[in-house]
Amino acid sequence: IDIVQLGLEHSMFIYREFLIYTNQVARCNIYNLCACISVLKHLGFKHSDITLSCKQLSTIKGRFEVVHKEPLVVIDYAHTADALYQILSFYRMFRQNRLVIVFGCGGNRDSLKRPFMGKIACELADVVILTEDNSRREDVVNIIKDIQKGCNGREVSIVSRVDAIKYALTIVDKNDIIIIAGKGHESYILNDLGYQSFADVDVVNEFYKGR
Repeated sequence: IDIVQLGLEHSMFIYREFLIYTNQVARCNIYNLCACISVLKHLGFKHSDITLSCKQLSTIKGRFEVVHKEPLVVIDYAHTADALYQILSFYRMFRQNRLVIVFGCGGNRDSLKRPFMGKIACELADVVILTEDNSRREDVVNIIKDIQKGCNGREVSIVSRVDAIKYALTIVDKNDIIIIAGKGHESYILNDLGYQSFADVDVVNEFYKGR
C-alpha cells in the first residue's frame, strides 16, 4: 500500500493496480478497505466499479465520526488498547493545539486491558478524562482505578459520562480535537440499573445547541 494522501476528511492511496480516493480516514480503515478491494477483485468485479464504490462510500456511524467542527469532536467505538492507539495516533498528527480523550472501560469484561488503555491515552493525548462506559454490575470507580494504574497522574476522573463529555467541551478551544471513545453508535448505557437511553452524540449536540 502506498498512501498518497492521509487527511482528516479523505484518503488517497495506491493498492496493487488500484488508485483509490475515499472518505475513509486513518490507516486502520485503509487496511480494512484494501481487504474489501481484494475480495471484490477476486469475485470478478470491474476495476472501475471498485474504485467508484470506494469513492462513494458513506461514513460509518460511530467510527471516526465527526459530530462537530471547531473544535473537532470525534466519536468512535474504540474500546481496546489497539483501537485507542489507532485513533489517537491518527488525530495527534493533525492537532493544532491539544488532543483530548474521553473514555472508560466496560464492566464485567476484560480488566487486564484497562491499565494499557490508560497508558496509551496518557502517552498520546494532552488531556485524559476517565469516565463510565457500560459498567454493568461493576463499580465504575473501581474500573477507573484499574485504568489509572497505567496513567501518569495527569488524568481527570469524572464518573458521569454526561458530565465528562460536557467538561471536555467546556475546556477546549476551536483548535483542539476531542475524541469520545468506547461507545460509538450505541444509543444506551448499561449499568446496575439496566439499560438507560444514552448517546454520546446527543450530549454533544445538546451542548452546542443554540451556541
